[in-house]
Amino acid sequence: MTNQLGGLAKKATYIEQRRREADGTLIVDGGDMLTPAAPRAVPGIVTPEDIALRAAALVRMQSHIGLNAMAVGERALALGLKELRKLVKTHRLRLLSANLVDARGKLAFEAGFVTEVAGVKVGLFGLTEVPEAQRAPITEAGLKTTPAQDAARTEVERLRQQGAAVVIALAHVGIQPARDLMNKVPGIDL
Repeated sequence: MTNQLGGLAKKATYIEQRRREADGTLIVDGGDMLTPAAPRAVPGIVTPEDIALRAAALVRMQSHIGLNAMAVGERALALGLKELRKLVKTHRLRLLSANLVDARGKLAFEAGFVTEVAGVKVGLFGLTEVPEAQRAPITEAGLKTTPAQDAARTEVERLRQQGAAVVIALAHVGIQPARDLMNKVPGIDL
């Protein structure tokens, strides 16, 4: 799917078609959909206000199509923690990160949760880890990451204890670190 606003209509149509075909659906996002990597590369997106308006439009649309949860990515934090939390509250968006903490070590967002899809209990949790060169939005928000594998082990155990038959990691960590998670943390199904 494209990250342009026009691509959301295609995405909504695709999701609706899958819903008609399936016993149940779960709509998730791995993060970074709220702000472009290079804001000036998107026509009309120039100022912080433009970026915030674009993010609000994306969240409204994602809410409309039934987004269940999204991992916290560094680009979402580029909105500013206050603005991001306002969007989360207004649109009841579930942003997940089990390893993004504030200066006191308290989780900055919900770690994960259990939901039911077609009679199956599914546990979802988020992880956030980015290369040092991309960390500025995280540190500017006064946050830091804890080791992703440790957080994943904790969340898998917690979600399984809550009855999750399937556990899904929304891992905003990069391709190789995501593979490493799957290989090194037992109990992650997807």
